[in-house]
Amino acid sequence: MRKIDLAIAAYSKVIELNPNNAAAYTNRGLVYQIKGKFNDAFDDYNKAIQLAPNLPEAYLNRGNIYQNNRNDVDLAIIDYNKAIKLEPYYADAYYNRGISYYSKSEFCFAIQDFTTAIELKPNLVQAYNNRGNAYSSNDEYELALSDYTKAIELDPDCANTYFNQGNTYSGGGKVNLAIRDFTKAIELQPDYAAAYNNRGRIYKKNGQIDLAISDYSTAIKLKPNDTLIYNNRGVAYMEKSEFDRAIKDYNTAIKVNPNKTDAYVNRGITYSKMGKLDLAIGDFDTAIQLKNDEADTYYNRGMAYGKKGEYHRAIKNYTKSIELESGFVGAYNNRGEAWLHLQEWKKAKSDLMTAQNMGTNIIDSFHNDYASVGDFEQKTGIQLPADIAEMLTQ
Repeated sequence: MRKIDLAIAAYSKVIELNPNNAAAYTNRGLVYQIKGKFNDAFDDYNKAIQLAPNLPEAYLNRGNIYQNNRNDVDLAIIDYNKAIKLEPYYADAYYNRGISYYSKSEFCFAIQDFTTAIELKPNLVQAYNNRGNAYSSNDEYELALSDYTKAIELDPDCANTYFNQGNTYSGGGKVNLAIRDFTKAIELQPDYAAAYNNRGRIYKKNGQIDLAISDYSTAIKLKPNDTLIYNNRGVAYMEKSEFDRAIKDYNTAIKVNPNKTDAYVNRGITYSKMGKLDLAIGDFDTAIQLKNDEADTYYNRGMAYGKKGEYHRAIKNYTKSIELESGFVGAYNNRGEAWLHLQEWKKAKSDLMTAQNMGTNIIDSFHNDYASVGDFEQKTGIQLPADIAEMLTQ
């Protein structure tokens, strides 16, 4: 820190002696950035541009402030464009503009910029790494893996490359290779919380719940305020039917981030499994207030109302799910079963047939709740029409 302060003092002295020295403002801005004084750095870049409008470094560095500290990607791109116009072979400007495009999910533009950066700087490891991310996000997995291979060749000790490659293998369904890469990332960087979290996700998907919980717990120790990890561990506990532990994790996630929609939804699902239906519905209500366009949340609230026997409300929620996601087969199936309780035979048959045509085994689904048609009729006092009874009979 002492060296940084001395550098700032030195550049300040140069500026005092020559107030029109644009390069000194640019260099002092860089040191301010290293020190984390981003507003001071931004002011220095503005001054440098005012004094020397054709200084590409000042535009590049101001663009970095816009991108990394002010969350204004569009202004960052404008500055990178200016830097590139002034210096057409400016690899760093192409690279940083690629990052901006990637953050806007404009993957093709990002790939173009990373490619140009690589042509200008063939050993720019992070350009291969980030182009791999862009290819992966664009579902071009083989091209992504080729870039990660090159990045690892240039720098075999970069944990981030293995992490990104693991994510790509995971997206392509290559579970064992994904676990291998996350494990390698952890070996290279033992405090890599995201690698533990993502390896935990794969373990959970693989049915290795205890290994998943172990990884999530390590990630939480490393990053104790990350709501995503608490939420993920809560889901793992829920799958083990350790509901109290799951609720505790969701509570922590919500305490850290009261706007964490997923935590409310998953806590609601857990409460529903525990039979605490009013608490479940309350959580789904909150989740919908925070984000009202998620079909799954309405679906889960519909199931909670169905368990309470409030079939009109259940149907209303299933209908909303279908409006938001027209191919939501579970919502058709459950709405069909709800119509049975209201003796709306035509509507019930239509929804059940739709669910069946979409690939759902409506008989198995019905038998999750009732042993047979006779069991349904005995428990509800409702006799099903012969054609519907036949649809739901093995």
